Amino acid sequence: MDINEPDVKPEEILVLEDENYNANNVCIVTGAGTGIGRATVIAAAANNLMVVGLDINEGEGKKTQKMAREMGVR
Repeated sequence: MDINEPDVKPEEILVLEDENYNANNVCIVTGAGTGIGRATVIAAAANNLMVVGLDINEGEGKKTQKMAREMGVR
């Protein structure tokens, strides 16, 4: 069985209109290198939150960071 991670597209991310979603609020995500953790990092960043992503796999963590930046989030 071949299971692959789905591609995340900017238009598929739910962006919420909430005044509390801003860079002054921090979202801390453990397990940010893959799967649900990666998706959470990207979604939180797309919603203007400051995100701190942590993972024991440095390479996958950097991949998550790159993916978020390529989608235009900080």
